[in-house]
Amino acid sequence: MPAIMAVFVVLASAGFGLLTYLVVAGADPVRQRALSNLRQGLAPQDRGDVAPRRLSGDGQGRAGVALLPKGELRLLDRLLSEAGRPASWPLDRVVSVKIWATVVAALLAVLLFLRNPAGNTFVLGIVLVVLVYAIPELRLWSIGIERRESMGNELADILDQMSIAVEAGLGFEAALVRVATNSDSVLAGELRRTAQDMQVGQPRRDAYLALAARTKVPALRRFIRTIIQAEESGLALRDVLRTQADEMRLIRRQRAEERAQRIPVKVIFPLTFCILPVLFIVILGPAVLNIMAAFS
Repeated sequence: MPAIMAVFVVLASAGFGLLTYLVVAGADPVRQRALSNLRQGLAPQDRGDVAPRRLSGDGQGRAGVALLPKGELRLLDRLLSEAGRPASWPLDRVVSVKIWATVVAALLAVLLFLRNPAGNTFVLGIVLVVLVYAIPELRLWSIGIERRESMGNELADILDQMSIAVEAGLGFEAALVRVATNSDSVLAGELRRTAQDMQVGQPRRDAYLALAARTKVPALRRFIRTIIQAEESGLALRDVLRTQADEMRLIRRQRAEERAQRIPVKVIFPLTFCILPVLFIVILGPAVLNIMAAFS
């Protein structure tokens, strides 16, 4: 019991010290000066797009970033990139929430074990701490999956709009900018970033490959590979866009049909274990009760 109390005191002291540091520590002055210089000359509405909430965790997240291993930080950064990097949840804030939630879960596990010192309680506490520690990764992974599905469904409509713009006389890059500007979908946001990369001097091939690596949508990756080959071969992008739009629409319809065919298989388990037993009880219950009453 004294050893357990010592562990509890150490965890409580570490958590209190980390909380004190996160509250007292301010934002990084070097980063603040750099961001202030970057915002100079922008209109008020442009400065509002920077999302000051992203900057609020700069100083507070440095301790958490220093505590996590580099592999874990790379995993979180990759998951954030796949989730679209929400402005309100930068890497340092996610790390801070992850560490604090784990510390609180560890304290609760220790208190639970002190109240009921048993093997089951110890295992339950470990499972609780591990689950809380992995919640940010699981949530970001789920958001990334939903985001990729959304971009895959939007690709056919985006290609239709680009095909119409190219047939109207715009170049491929101008059509890309026009479609990305006139839409507020998830894929349009990624296309806007790709257009900005090309405007600042990045080669078109590298910008397209970066888009494919950033989104990780198989259909979009095939489309980008086709566009790169068409540009290298000198083919007309108008025909390529029209063909790709028809193909993406067919893929979307086939994906919907595949999901519809999965429904009967998914319904079997709740039908077998939840609905049929109730029906048997309702239908056969009175007959069984009458039989038991007759023989008794």
